[in-house]
Amino acid sequence: MNSIQVDLTKLPADVRQWINFEVRLCNSSDIAVHILNKKHVMMDQIRVCGYFCSESQTLMVSGLAPDWVLILLHESCHRDQYLEKIPLWNKKIKLDGARQDPLNVFWDWLNGTQEVRPRKLREAMLHTMHLE
Repeated sequence: MNSIQVDLTKLPADVRQWINFEVRLCNSSDIAVHILNKKHVMMDQIRVCGYFCSESQTLMVSGLAPDWVLILLHESCHRDQYLEKIPLWNKKIKLDGARQDPLNVFWDWLNGTQEVRPRKLREAMLHTMHLE
């Protein structure tokens, strides 16, 4: 289920204890944790240093990123948003008659794969900012 490829023994004891707590919390909710020996990981064909995906039930971090522990902290907060079922996590916006995930709308606009009117783009961007 998990893949921890970094040497946790090089970290201070309190940081190791926190990481072990986060892994146990993820596992108790059937979420896999991957801390990989890579500088980047791929999320939807985009290189990132970490992400949490509620669809695949995965928390992924690139363990060779200089600040990978802070990235794990950030992504575990997204996991908490999901587990705590905050309304913002599942919010949808109406776009062209369909209800869409604002974060996906924002990413699609950034990637140039979707045209978005300024008002809807603002809505998607505000959602993304609040989630982050």
